[in-house]
Amino acid sequence: MSYKLKQIPEDFVVNEIFNFKSESGPYGVFLLKKTCYTTTRAIRIVSRFVSTSLKNIGYAGLKDKNAVTTQYISIKNCKKEVKIDNLKTEFLGNRKEPISLGDHQGNHFEITVRNIKEKPEIKAEFINYFGEQRFSINNVEIGKAMLKKEWVKACELINQKEVTRYLQENPNNPIDAIKLLPIKINKLFIAAYQSYLWNATLQTLNSKPQTLMVPGFGVEINEKMLELMKQDGITERDFIIREIPQLTLEGVERKVFVQAKNLETSELLDDELNKGKKKIVLKFDLPNGCYATEFVRQLFEN
Repeated sequence: MSYKLKQIPEDFVVNEIFNFKSESGPYGVFLLKKTCYTTTRAIRIVSRFVSTSLKNIGYAGLKDKNAVTTQYISIKNCKKEVKIDNLKTEFLGNRKEPISLGDHQGNHFEITVRNIKEKPEIKAEFINYFGEQRFSINNVEIGKAMLKKEWVKACELINQKEVTRYLQENPNNPIDAIKLLPIKINKLFIAAYQSYLWNATLQTLNSKPQTLMVPGFGVEINEKMLELMKQDGITERDFIIREIPQLTLEGVERKVFVQAKNLETSELLDDELNKGKKKIVLKFDLPNGCYATEFVRQLFEN
């Protein structure tokens, strides 16, 4: 079934679920509303408008680019709101600690699936693969290069102005070039490679376990996963990154099967963007770290 997602941004609506209660503290908390921006680009724009470093802005997760999304961010010593085309922040209060990756409880989705002829069998349970947006264009290769300590290659793949400029001026110091990026961004590169290994390993297993370890420092790694790592020239010890200790990520256990909660589906509707075809609207909640694109893909492709 050749379904279509995200034909228009309004087809993919994501609202972050975050249990926020205002308290005294140095970190201003804002609701960031954006359309057709990646989270990282939106954060860069906000940092310029409020005149603060990227390192002073925290967020719980990355939200889709081609979508209408809301999420919570924290900005140190700031109450200033931003409002430009398709992007704005709303000040909500303060907290003692910055918002960090994984702090949210999950996300609520309202997704329009287009270009279909019939309604699929609706199943709430699906395999918890990492979704395509986890990987971006080069994220897996960047993470792999970092683990292999191929720092110049990592800089070239990152292809950020400040990183490229610094490396040109300091060709023998690629590690400091990479350190110019916020640590949360660099962690995402490592996480992308970890996620690739998790997906690829799970796909090889005929009998799916209830959980599978995401590889990292200090955990027992699946034998199939070790074989994939060996093909890439990576060992378990490579997850220890002494040059940038904050990038030494521990392995974690990840559920193989998850449930879409509060699942609602519309009836088949006429698709005004694809003549002669139908559409449906799906509404559901997912825990943090789970991907709506995977839930939809498995509904329509399995």
